[in-house]
Amino acid sequence: MLIVDDAADALRQLRETVAGLGFDTVTAASGDAALARLRGPAQIDVLLVDLVMPDRDGLALLEALARDGIAVPTIVAVERPEPAMLAAAANAGAIDFVEKPATPSRLRFAIAGALRQSRLEAALATGMRRRDGRPALADFVATDPEAARARDTAAKAARSPLPLLIEGEAGSGRSFLATIVHANEFFQSLQLAPSLSVHTLVFVPDSLEFLLFNNTPIMQGIL
Repeated sequence: MLIVDDAADALRQLRETVAGLGFDTVTAASGDAALARLRGPAQIDVLLVDLVMPDRDGLALLEALARDGIAVPTIVAVERPEPAMLAAAANAGAIDFVEKPATPSRLRFAIAGALRQSRLEAALATGMRRRDGRPALADFVATDPEAARARDTAAKAARSPLPLLIEGEAGSGRSFLATIVHANEFFQSLQLAPSLSVHTLVFVPDSLEFLLFNNTPIMQGIL
């Protein structure tokens, strides 16, 4: 797990807390140093980054990772969370946030979700069977009873025109499940617009239209 913070005391506190939870950690004191490490050969399963830093801050780091095609589940840390700030981080790829100073229980919860996301992405990268570049229900292999039930429910929903709401905590695979359902032959036969995934940690009503349509004319599709 890579922890990034420009404040030495905060970086030490986060590292000690995370290490106390039983996770292996490495640290970086700047966004540039973190980016260099993430571009290297070492495997990083989870990124915990301070959102507000000089030069390359947490948001700029997430944007750089997206440009480089580097996928790592990311938790942002912030002292005074504001809805617009958290929404921007979520849309840049963050899957969760913690308020500084973060408690061990909150960090444990956020890291557990990020690790689930990391394992899911690794499994998809190495073993996914694709159909025209899209995942299929056969790609969803589950041994956990709850996961298997979610897969079976998705298989039924994929054959129905009824609206579908998928809920779950961060890292539980909601976006992957929605992609599978949308890629099913039934939905494709309806000639619907591509699916759209919007990652938000908080809901900001005034920014909903921008988040969904990026200020372009509204198009019919599936969210």
